[in-house]
Amino acid sequence: MNPLFIRGCSPGAVGYANGSGWMDSDHLVKYLGHFINHVKPGPNKKILLILDNHNSHRTLAAITKARQANIIMVSLPPHTSHRLQPLDCTVFGSFETPVCKTVSRVSLYDIVGMFSRAFLHVATMEKAVKGFQTTGIYPFNNEIFSDECFRPSEVTDVPVNE
Repeated sequence: MNPLFIRGCSPGAVGYANGSGWMDSDHLVKYLGHFINHVKPGPNKKILLILDNHNSHRTLAAITKARQANIIMVSLPPHTSHRLQPLDCTVFGSFETPVCKTVSRVSLYDIVGMFSRAFLHVATMEKAVKGFQTTGIYPFNNEIFSDECFRPSEVTDVPVNE
């Protein structure tokens, strides 16, 4: 990958690129290696990794790498990350404002630096903790959402009658 594409990124960050711009299984396995180096899981230190329901997250290579490192991968149901993903609920919503403020004239090479500055502005420990509380992950609260909240995820695989 061209190093100019990650110019201005946060220290220790990595970048992986592919033609589609979406995560794929090979890049997830590479990212897991980077993740493992930073969170340092071990026999007495399990790590919970919460993922959306993208196909690249459900491959044998990724699951095997995670299990070998003592990482528990949890995949959220489809169309629920806006309610269940802690950072979606607290950090990313407030992320849009600083990004918009920094945009005047943008080149492809400026995006990561803009992202990093805006992200560091909004990604606080307090918001991360609040995200886990808001989603009922920690402290655990299985009554935080009604069944009605998950109805949209039930209809994603219903065939259309023509």
